[in-house]
Amino acid sequence: MKRDIVIIGGGASGLTAAILIKRQNPLVSVMVLEALDRVCKKLIVTGNGRCNITNKNLDFSFYHGENSEFCHFALKEFGYNFTVDFFESIGIPLVDGENGKMYPYSLQAASVVDALRLETQRLGVETIVSSRITDIKLSDSGYILKSVNNEFLSKKIIIASGGIAGGIKLGSMGDGYKLLSLLGYKTVSQMPSIVQLKTDLTNIKALNGIKVNARVSAIIDHKKVGENCDELLFTKYGVSGPAVMQISRHFNFGRDKKIKINFMPEFTYNEIFHLLLKRKNILKDRTMEFFFTGLLPKMLGFTMLKMCNISLNQKVSELNDNVFRYISENIFGFTISVTAHNGFENAQVTAGGISTEQFDNKTMESKIHKGLYAIGEVLDIDGDCGGYNLQWAWSSAAAAAKGITDDTDK
Repeated sequence: MKRDIVIIGGGASGLTAAILIKRQNPLVSVMVLEALDRVCKKLIVTGNGRCNITNKNLDFSFYHGENSEFCHFALKEFGYNFTVDFFESIGIPLVDGENGKMYPYSLQAASVVDALRLETQRLGVETIVSSRITDIKLSDSGYILKSVNNEFLSKKIIIASGGIAGGIKLGSMGDGYKLLSLLGYKTVSQMPSIVQLKTDLTNIKALNGIKVNARVSAIIDHKKVGENCDELLFTKYGVSGPAVMQISRHFNFGRDKKIKINFMPEFTYNEIFHLLLKRKNILKDRTMEFFFTGLLPKMLGFTMLKMCNISLNQKVSELNDNVFRYISENIFGFTISVTAHNGFENAQVTAGGISTEQFDNKTMESKIHKGLYAIGEVLDIDGDCGGYNLQWAWSSAAAAAKGITDDTDK
């Protein structure tokens, strides 16, 4: 099968690139090859099924990689306004969420997948599913792509096969890394990001299932390297929730890894201490079992008491100010050792990937092989939680589409 352009990967970036190429040059033949039995399986589960398409607060500081500046041009040229216009053009108006997050008005990721799929069909993009590419060879007229059952010849190819995060069930098999490695491309070690953390459970077993709003800091080798204030969820293996997942990337590094939690993030340590002293005077006739009622979740209050060796039956009035100072320290800076991530299969994005130094940041074209492009998660660019990774998918796809079109028009 011979085509002008073949895109390996029918995910967010792959379908977007196909649409934009056909819009700019309807006469070129474009084919999308997807390893799974349908396109966009990973996209359909993003944002808890709501699909956090982008973020109003788009800024370069939310992106990472060995050379994070690589993404700046594409994000500037094809940023938030581009994304809003693009999705409106395929029938997906966006609606505001929390913290600048933008969602489809339907709040259904499935509608985004359908809109992308229908637009590729309307434009005449060929899509072949269950077609996993296992090898790439150079030829005089372009590239030969081999799957188990077929062979494809193309003048230009786009690698849009994603990373490892999400696992095989979502099509995240790391194929792009393998294929480009065969052609001599360097890779940056892949690590899970936006993922739950496994921790020491000694002091938090009783908290399984409890959600709180908290400020969570990443302490790596005794230095604070990041923090986030959001919902925190205690689990049977450790901690989860946006507050943790936003800073999880930091735990790929260092030896001594801890999270520090402030369970009352609106307050300083001194404010927490004086608040507890005020409660001591007001609630002096209670036992400590009911001291935190109305202030902290019941089991969290019990955990604080257990860590401070205070009996539930102890009278509030019997404890001195130093005891409440110690409790305040735990509420303000509850520290837990991190033992591991919760695995690539539970991660939302892959940190690391194909080294960006081998690609042009304006066109996403290889500096080594003309006509070969790479976009999205396969490259060593990853964003924070909040729509930033999908924005990179749209932006890098748009840059590649323009680069291919401009080259074709020469």
